[in-house]
Amino acid sequence: MNVQFFNKPLIVIFTLLLLLLGLPCISGAVTTTWHPGTGNWSDVSNWDTGNVPDINDDVIIDNTPATDSIVNLNVSTTIKSLVIGVGDQLLQQNARNLTIAGNATNNGTWKINSTGSYTGMVFNGDQTLSGTGEIILSDKATNQISTTSYGQTITQKADHTIRGAGQLLLNRGNMVNQGKIIAEGTAALTIDPYASFINNGTLEAKGSGGLILGTGLFKNNTSIDVKDGSKLVVAGAKISGGTLNTAGTGQINVKNSSTFDAVTLSKGSRAVQANGQTSTIENDLVSNGTWKINSTGSYTNMVFNGDQTLSGTGEIILSDKATNRIYTTSYGQTITQKADHTIRGAGQLLFNRGNMVNQGKIIAEGTAALTID
Repeated sequence: MNVQFFNKPLIVIFTLLLLLLGLPCISGAVTTTWHPGTGNWSDVSNWDTGNVPDINDDVIIDNTPATDSIVNLNVSTTIKSLVIGVGDQLLQQNARNLTIAGNATNNGTWKINSTGSYTGMVFNGDQTLSGTGEIILSDKATNQISTTSYGQTITQKADHTIRGAGQLLLNRGNMVNQGKIIAEGTAALTIDPYASFINNGTLEAKGSGGLILGTGLFKNNTSIDVKDGSKLVVAGAKISGGTLNTAGTGQINVKNSSTFDAVTLSKGSRAVQANGQTSTIENDLVSNGTWKINSTGSYTNMVFNGDQTLSGTGEIILSDKATNRIYTTSYGQTITQKADHTIRGAGQLLFNRGNMVNQGKIIAEGTAALTID
């Protein structure tokens, strides 16, 4: 006996009943486009699908070049990807978070507007941030750009810019910068990678709050620039390669056992190492500027890791304290100071640990002695 388990007319009727009852259908990715104009993200009438975008949606703001749109992100949400058109704006309100599971293309203006609460843009996975536009962070330390999981990488492509104050990476994600990152405002912009930050573009401190580099490897394939009135705080970072530039009153503050690997300090640039802090030099230091080791009573150290060369036309200036020290990490290693470079001031050289070949100038200055041991 044949038993018919499925009846096509019944299946059709059952499907129609589901639709009439308004039950959800399972679907794939949807492209959701903003209607041109100004309004809130949460308003369904502003979207061509009649729904507020979610994790399944590729979002476009907007698709009409003739009209500039302003979208107020007034809810926290997750979407699949994002495109912001030329002339269009996304205004991310205080305490609202936007998570993107795919890439973001920004040809307009994206403002992350914390007024005191954490306000974040979060990438889920290894993602790309591209376009010709800007992400502008308000003048608050509570703006955040990061990843959902440790070790994921954000790649900012050439022509795109991130500027303002806040926190990048949160010791969670990594970044490859091919565009521009500019620290602006009275609050600092802090970059704190999980493992590495690779700079192939522009990295600049412009505001009085400055740019802070946290722990991690900063592979600098171009330069890091500090403008007049600003500062670069190297707070436990390892900077590998490239040139450090300062202008006017701008300066580099060295803190928290930071490492400089094959770094050049450009002509006229200034680095200041505060009391009690240690800098480690690897693969030579070229200093054409001024590096001040400013002990006020605690040991303040510049340590050369291995046989290293100190060259350039600049000076290392030691404060008038016996607690400034320049030495090597291990016994028997040699520091070679090349012609045209100068060490001057008070403190201790070699510390009964390293050797030195001096081809430049060493000048003992101050009321405290300069001891070479």
